[in-house]
Amino acid sequence: MMDVLVIIFALFGWAMVALAIAIVAQGFANFHFVRKRIWQVRPPHNYMPPADLICPCCGLDHDLEENLRCLLVQDYPDYKVIFTVADPDDPAVALIRKLLDEVGPDRACLVFAGLAKNCAQKVYNQLQGIRQAGRGVPILAFIDSDIHPGPNWLRHIVDPLVRPTVGVVTGHRWYVPARQNLASLILSVLNAVPAGGMGPHSCNQAWGGAMAIRKEHFDRLKIADIWSGAITDDLTLSTAVKKAGLRVVFEPKCYSASRDAVTWSGLFEFVRRQFIITKVCNPGLWLIGLAGSLQYALAFWLGLTLAIWTAWTGQAAFNFVWPIPLIIYAAGLLKGILRRINIFLVLPRHKHDLNRATWLDIFASPLTNLVMLFCIVASTPTKTIIWRGTKYRLHHPSRTEVIRP
Repeated sequence: MMDVLVIIFALFGWAMVALAIAIVAQGFANFHFVRKRIWQVRPPHNYMPPADLICPCCGLDHDLEENLRCLLVQDYPDYKVIFTVADPDDPAVALIRKLLDEVGPDRACLVFAGLAKNCAQKVYNQLQGIRQAGRGVPILAFIDSDIHPGPNWLRHIVDPLVRPTVGVVTGHRWYVPARQNLASLILSVLNAVPAGGMGPHSCNQAWGGAMAIRKEHFDRLKIADIWSGAITDDLTLSTAVKKAGLRVVFEPKCYSASRDAVTWSGLFEFVRRQFIITKVCNPGLWLIGLAGSLQYALAFWLGLTLAIWTAWTGQAAFNFVWPIPLIIYAAGLLKGILRRINIFLVLPRHKHDLNRATWLDIFASPLTNLVMLFCIVASTPTKTIIWRGTKYRLHHPSRTEVIRP
């Protein structure tokens, strides 16, 4: 029986090795793409049409004042920041009003959206920001309140929209642990996997915390109608853009730091919620995540177990088995190194705070993969999430039930 298991595993394991090599090759392509874009001089077209920058807020995020100040000092000729909150009692309102007094109404405004009834509160805030304070400008940009953008962030995320085939441009966050506890470090590593996978390919998914779209595309694709019942802005927007034959383009210059600290329960709740949303809004992507994590775990842990057993029993099959977990581990190690080299190029001032997460990302991929696999499996039996204190039941990508106390 064990001999049959070893033969089956050897076939599966070497297939996984081939897949791991292909993934590493894609990792090198992403690596070179990021470095090329970071060092690229601005193109001569200098595309910077008027833009509205919508920032939904809820509560006091870590470094909130510093993050919001960054939005008000963007090196961009004509833009307006639209801060949106659900109601005047939100703790962020006092801080936003203070900033508005400093810059005046031409640079920023505050919109009270009210409580969402059929979609996520964040999405409702964004829609009300566009409806109540939008100026009808050519560009809509969206940013989360928990990321720290550089002064040229808006320039960079708008720039690729000069090409008519580009539907949406996206950046991505990079979690910087505000505390060096293990849960916060693992959150940083788990976030680094999708963030580091963005590149010059058609598999990019927009990330709602940093994205820009032409207003004409937003209207033509009826994004407001799609969002009116959606739990998430980015996955539904990505789907609509790709269905229209347009591209989701990643801009590495819009990697932005997001400082946070979580407990183990907070880590589990956050990652599980992301996978529940993905399962409902993009089941294919969820299945890819599940299959990838499961295959990695089997190839490494079962391979390591069989390698030890065949060595202990002196079987010739040992020669076919032992390289599999070693190559799988080496592939994860190499991908971690590539991710970290690039992010230190983009966010050099956070290198010290990312130091421990870097070692974890490079050398502990089998363990962090198990955490991810556990969260994916835990997202399977339910379509209910709690997000910023509100409970949602997800029926469909464009149908969300809001459950309030």
